Amino acid sequence: MGGKISAKKVKAAVSGKEIDLHQYIIDDRQQRATLLLKNVEYIIEAHFEMTEEAGDEDSEEKHYNIFLRRARKGQCHMRPYLGCREFPAYFELVEGEIEKSCLDGEVDLGWMLWDIDFKNGMRSIFFRPKMINGIIDTRRDVEF
Repeated sequence: MGGKISAKKVKAAVSGKEIDLHQYIIDDRQQRATLLLKNVEYIIEAHFEMTEEAGDEDSEEKHYNIFLRRARKGQCHMRPYLGCREFPAYFELVEGEIEKSCLDGEVDLGWMLWDIDFKNGMRSIFFRPKMINGIIDTRRDVEF
């Protein structure tokens, strides 16, 4: 197999079967070429919600202002990354009007790895996003 997880195993995992999709580097080490995107730009829209852990001194306004101050400086607690830590995401806060995407139409992006559930036997969780007019709305367009 040369360090590849078979398509048959991935299809079985996507369909919900308990399949081991691990690759152990000790058992099967192989140099690989990587296909990746360069000079990609994303616009991320986000919000936050107060949790039960918030104290009396906490307020939405306080945390919103902390976020704005840090985001304007490009600061973060942990550097976000795209897929793996070798691809850090640098960001800037966009305030005001955002350009409309030049991409038109709907694109099914296929099945993608969403997460690995470490608490339940390293189970792989997949999702199937759709991009509509250049936008992937993870609240609406992701089906598991």
